[in-house]
Amino acid sequence: MAVELSAGHRESREAPAPSIPRNAAPPARKLPLGPRPEAAPVMTTPHARNPAARRRRDAFTLLELLVVIAIIGVLGAIVGLNLIGAADRAKASATRTTMKGVQAGLKAYYVQYSAYPTSQMGLQHLVAMQFITGFNDGWGRPLDYYSPTQTAAYELWSLGADGAPQTADDIQFTDTTTP
Repeated sequence: MAVELSAGHRESREAPAPSIPRNAAPPARKLPLGPRPEAAPVMTTPHARNPAARRRRDAFTLLELLVVIAIIGVLGAIVGLNLIGAADRAKASATRTTMKGVQAGLKAYYVQYSAYPTSQMGLQHLVAMQFITGFNDGWGRPLDYYSPTQTAAYELWSLGADGAPQTADDIQFTDTTTP
């Protein structure tokens, strides 16, 4: 039943829903007609039945941890050996670069004075004359310089990583030409 209110408002009054007593049983559900479906068999594992076994399986075994530690150790050794070799290669490359700078300074000296500095003058003379700024190799030792005569070729070398003369790691340059 609808009641007309002033200014065009309408109010609807419906009958309240019947209340169900608290201790009453819920209404019966209608079951579908036809055969009843069979329940799927429940698969249980030993871990599902035993909580202690499930906790044990969730953790890592000692063997798994040892395998992971061994793999990490092997990878660390490979990386470490490559890094050690890279440092020596970088120092050798820096030495070759320094030698090229010294060679350029020696050629500039030759162009100006028509002779190379003698072995007694050494590379210190090139630094004093401002043809080069320094002559240390990658390991911090000074390069060795030898010039037999003022107009002949010169030899320039580094003793390498071990600092011992005439070993496989020595870096040497011999100039037998004149610019």
